[in-house]
Amino acid sequence: MAHERNIRGGGFSGKAYSFNGTSSYVSVPSSASLNPGSANITISFYLSTTSLPKSGDYDLVRKGAYPAQNYKVELLPSGQIMCTFQGSSSRHNATGGSGLNNGAWHHIQCIKTASQIKTVIDGTVRATTNATVGSISNTSAAYLGAHPGSDWYKGKLDEVSITIG
Repeated sequence: MAHERNIRGGGFSGKAYSFNGTSSYVSVPSSASLNPGSANITISFYLSTTSLPKSGDYDLVRKGAYPAQNYKVELLPSGQIMCTFQGSSSRHNATGGSGLNNGAWHHIQCIKTASQIKTVIDGTVRATTNATVGSISNTSAAYLGAHPGSDWYKGKLDEVSITIG
């Protein structure tokens, strides 16, 4: 049975979460429902921005931090999305896409199965990595729009969901 945790901004009617690129983020308390263990996990959301990071990356969604078990979705200076999953056996990512800073709404999905990681943008698979990462579990909060203290996103996120199972 799939378990889904939605963090909603209320649709595209002006109620999306806006991030200012310097100090705004959303923190979701740690919960067992956010730890996929060995199950499949899909992180899904809509993104709208006209900005790209000048260095480093923007953390869009993350739970946990390196070197512990974690998962995260980042927007890179190249305009690509990087989906990273670090489990009990290894760390892998799938990176793809381009031009995501055009101000339009883009649907982003990061999908981890037992043997693959996929980056899907606007319904098209942009990157696939064949990998087994093992179990993912941590006691960290989930964050939207930043890794507190760094990687501040400048733009909007809406309809964020983490689906496990």
